[in-house]
Amino acid sequence: MIINGIENQFLEIKVQQYQYPQITEGKWDANWLQVQFKIQHPEAQVESNVPCLLTFEVESWSQWMEQLSTNPAKAKSSHWFTEPCLYVQLLNEPNADIKHLRISFDLELKPEAYDRDDRAFYLDFHLDNHQLVALASDLRAELAKFPVRGDLEEEYEQDYEDYDD
Repeated sequence: MIINGIENQFLEIKVQQYQYPQITEGKWDANWLQVQFKIQHPEAQVESNVPCLLTFEVESWSQWMEQLSTNPAKAKSSHWFTEPCLYVQLLNEPNADIKHLRISFDLELKPEAYDRDDRAFYLDFHLDNHQLVALASDLRAELAKFPVRGDLEEEYEQDYEDYDD
């Protein structure tokens, strides 16, 4: 998936493989993905291959972009992931014809110069509803070779049963 941003910025995301291909059961380890990122920013370029997304997070991100385009009033203004190196947020009104999205990067997806200065590193995108739907489809195409594995519902209940007191 390639997203073209403002000021010649772009982000390319390619799902490479499961981080643990031999693990097929369970919610977490069975679904970690190794993802290649190419980030073009006016001040820096980053290429990194990191295990930072889960299969179901990629699907959730696709759903979020579709919801922004088809039912924006119900869409949340941001989308988080388990690993804190990636964060997506909507910066303008959800009903706007052109959505202003910001994708922020941290940790292994942030250039060293930004870490030293403690500056935020992000890309901005202006996307219409058709582009959002196309990007959601592109993300799903990346995920097609790596379906969700394990029983997510059963593990979800186990993850949170201790908090049901």
